Amino acid sequence: MESSARYTLVGAFVVISAVLFGAALFWLAEIGDRANVEYFTVYFREHSLDGLQVDSAVTMKGIKVGAVLDYDIAPDSVEEVRVTLRLDGEIPVKTDTKAVIKRNLLTGLAFIDLVGSSDDAPLRTDAPSGEPYPVIPEGQSEFEKIANSIPEVLTEVNAMVTRVSAAFSAETVASFQNTVKNIETVSETFANKRPQIENIIERLEQTTKDISQASKALNEFAATADSSLDAIGQGTTEALGAIKGTVQALDARAQEMSRSVQNAAGVFSQEVTAVSQSISEAAQALSATVEGFEEPRRIIAGPTETALGPGERVDK
Repeated sequence: MESSARYTLVGAFVVISAVLFGAALFWLAEIGDRANVEYFTVYFREHSLDGLQVDSAVTMKGIKVGAVLDYDIAPDSVEEVRVTLRLDGEIPVKTDTKAVIKRNLLTGLAFIDLVGSSDDAPLRTDAPSGEPYPVIPEGQSEFEKIANSIPEVLTEVNAMVTRVSAAFSAETVASFQNTVKNIETVSETFANKRPQIENIIERLEQTTKDISQASKALNEFAATADSSLDAIGQGTTEALGAIKGTVQALDARAQEMSRSVQNAAGVFSQEVTAVSQSISEAAQALSATVEGFEEPRRIIAGPTETALGPGERVDK
């Protein structure tokens, strides 16, 4: 009896220990998961969740960052689907991050992609009132962007068709036909006047040749004239130098002759003065002689005391 009781106690202890150990492992695993996991909610209204499953991937920039934990119809609106996401705790979910549905074209399986995150936006950490987790808003997929742009494209196509139709109106077609006819008329005129046109072209070619030859001759004449002008200029310079020397010599000769004339004039003036003085003295002597003949007494008796001798005069 004692052996049976002992085995029962040992078995019970082992079972209880195993249960406690398993519970501890489970608790530690839950604590570890919660420490490194963040939960978010997404409400999809415009996207179809066809192909989305529990544990479907959640990606950001092409990298898997979590999985779909659960999804169901939103309790407040039958037009929305509420999806709960389990993401890596180190993933920065920003306030401008949005969730879109994407699909694999081959398998048709859907996944959720987080787009639109920027460095300047703050982290999304607060849960709205009445929500257990922060809510990531629904974004717009590439397909929806294309679908939304279709009306604009159709509008542009319609406007283009309208402009094309206006361009090909009856008046435009008639004007185009008239233009074609005018072109045909001009072409026919040129065809009929082809000999005259060829003659004009030949004359233009000959004129061009003549102009070219005249240009060459003019260039040669310019070169010759340039050389001649250089020679003439040099000869002119030499002639001007000779003329300048001659003028200077004539100037010096004229100055010398002027000085000689001045000297001769001075000497001639002195001679004339002396001759004039001699003539004056002779005239006085002759006058005295005449006066002597007029008074014979003076010749015999001689001059009186008051009579002036030759060369004398009474001071007034």
